[in-house]
Amino acid sequence: MVNSFSLRTQRRALFRWTSAPSGGSIFRPGSPITESGIYEILHERDHRTTHEAVMIAGDSFPECDTCRDRVRFKLVRTAPYIFQDADFEESE
Repeated sequence: MVNSFSLRTQRRALFRWTSAPSGGSIFRPGSPITESGIYEILHERDHRTTHEAVMIAGDSFPECDTCRDRVRFKLVRTAPYIFQDADFEESE
């Protein structure tokens, strides 16, 4: 069992990483999203637990209303946005 001190220490260390220990990159707010997919969202401190969301290539990673630019994003799995697929592109 991991104690809460250990979890807080690990979470704080995350914000110093330029890449995740597993080799995956950690992204900051304002950075361009280059791959559409499901991203793990890691908030500073304990105001919210880690959660996942879909991010679309071409957008930028957003700031959190609470932890602002200290939130981080990690790609879990790529998943193409349906309207960026050649067979489903929206016509102009």
